[in-house]
Amino acid sequence: QDVTVAGIAASGMIRGGIVTVTGEISPGGSNCVGTVAFGMPPVLTGARILIETEDGAVDKVVVPGDADISTLNLEIVQLGDIVAFKPSAIFACGGELTGEFAFVTKPVTKGKNYKVEYADSAATLSYAKPGLLLLVR
Repeated sequence: QDVTVAGIAASGMIRGGIVTVTGEISPGGSNCVGTVAFGMPPVLTGARILIETEDGAVDKVVVPGDADISTLNLEIVQLGDIVAFKPSAIFACGGELTGEFAFVTKPVTKGKNYKVEYADSAATLSYAKPGLLLLVR
C-alpha cells in the first residue's frame, strides 16, 4: 500500500509500498539518534532530513536502489556536548548516490567544523574539533 506522509520520526524499517514524504524525516525521532530504513525506494522530493548527533553517534537514512538527494535539505542538530567523530554515513543507498543536499543548515555553535562529504553510495558527516595549526618552514 503506497502512502503519503507529512513526516517520519522513527527508527527501524518501513515496509510495504512506496512512501512519499512531503515534510521532515527525523531518524530516531526528536532528541534521539537512530536509523530509519525504507524497504522500497521512497519519494522524498523537497523533504528535509533532520540529522542529530550525540557523543559521536549520528542519525542515518537508508534507502534501496539509486538516490538523488539534490532536492533534499539537511539540518544538523547537536545534542549535548560536541565531540569529534570520524565520517559516518547519514544518508546511504543501495545503488548510486547523485547530487548534493540542496541546502545544509549547521548548528550555530561550531557549525563550521561539521563537514558533509559525498561518495558513490552515501553522504557522510564528520566533526573535527578546532585546533591550532603551525606551519614551519
